[in-house]
Amino acid sequence: MDLNERDANFLSIKQDFAYFLAPDNGDGLYTDKIEEMIRDPTKKKRLIIDLNHIHGYQETLRKNLLESPMDYIPPFEEALNDYINHNQFQSTDKQTSEQLIPYKIGIKGSFGSHRITPQKLMSNFVGSMVCVEGIVTKVSLVRPKVMETVHYCEATQQFVTQQYRDSTSLTGTSTGSTYPTTDANGNPLTTEFGLSSYMDHQTVFIQDMPERTEAGSMPQSIECILDNDLVDECKPGDRVQMIGIYRALGIRNINGGQSTSKFRTVILVNNIIKIGTDIMDFGGLQRSLSASEIKNIKKQSKKKKYI
Repeated sequence: MDLNERDANFLSIKQDFAYFLAPDNGDGLYTDKIEEMIRDPTKKKRLIIDLNHIHGYQETLRKNLLESPMDYIPPFEEALNDYINHNQFQSTDKQTSEQLIPYKIGIKGSFGSHRITPQKLMSNFVGSMVCVEGIVTKVSLVRPKVMETVHYCEATQQFVTQQYRDSTSLTGTSTGSTYPTTDANGNPLTTEFGLSSYMDHQTVFIQDMPERTEAGSMPQSIECILDNDLVDECKPGDRVQMIGIYRALGIRNINGGQSTSKFRTVILVNNIIKIGTDIMDFGGLQRSLSASEIKNIKKQSKKKKYI
């Protein structure tokens, strides 16, 4: 597939998802969720999409999303951000730095054969969307990952920016991690750390649940990578569903500096669902109290009771 065909395919997928988010689709289900996500500052900047709704809208779209998420998640997120930037309920007087953070897409619903355990996670799932159930055994510290650095040149009195991408990025190729020290003319640059952009980053390991491990076999573990709003969503001992892209990352040989045929596999998580501890509604879906419900509860609690 050449560059023109790839761009045409990207625009086609983006248009399909834009139609899916349209208010006349599904009685404006996601329109209300997007509006609530924007207006409530406590909400995460991640829209959770149900695979069952995608299946009802277009069956092939759901199948392609599960089999080739690397080709579908980026246009989905771009369509979501374009929809938010051009909708009628986002005011122009609230353009804060927090609202400039791009919104993300999370997936939930029925995964069928893609709902597995770490022990069943084989090579045929590499590059696909999976829902892996397990127990959290290890959680790393939340550390900042640099996304863009800003550098100032005293000689020209101009700013220079440099973007960074690693092997976990869904778009573009990986870049180096070295800060530029001089510009194209050899003038020294000073890194402005306060103006640079960073992203929260965390690594979590999940393992097969003891009651689901086959007799005579050892439980297996899988590394999960969390970014942005997903960090600190789980702790060791939690039973979770890690939903994301199962991807193989190359390992660089430290001595020779060349890549080898060995790869480490990770899950690039876009949604976390805790098993057995979430508040469930009568429809069996995860539900939390809205701001209006909390306000009404506080109002009722302040009323005097006469016996």
